[in-house]
Amino acid sequence: MKPSDYIDRVGGYNDFADKSLTFVILPDGTARKLEFGWFNLNDDNIPPGSTIVVPRDLSPISIRQVLVDVTSIFSQVAVSLATLVVLSHNT
Repeated sequence: MKPSDYIDRVGGYNDFADKSLTFVILPDGTARKLEFGWFNLNDDNIPPGSTIVVPRDLSPISIRQVLVDVTSIFSQVAVSLATLVVLSHNT
């Protein structure tokens, strides 16, 4: 089987996988980077006893999610300050 067949059988890549750094450790202990693409001629079969390693992407930060979180924090701080101002004027 090809490397892509094995990866598909285990459910494929998840959201935190760094696909570009996928490599295989062969039974003799050597490692080689796997290249996936349209013109890939290196999609050889993997010998029995090999291990495919897909490292985690260390920077899966979404700019959109960061902006949503920061906006939410500022909103909560503004509401808290407004509440304190109203309570201090009523006493």
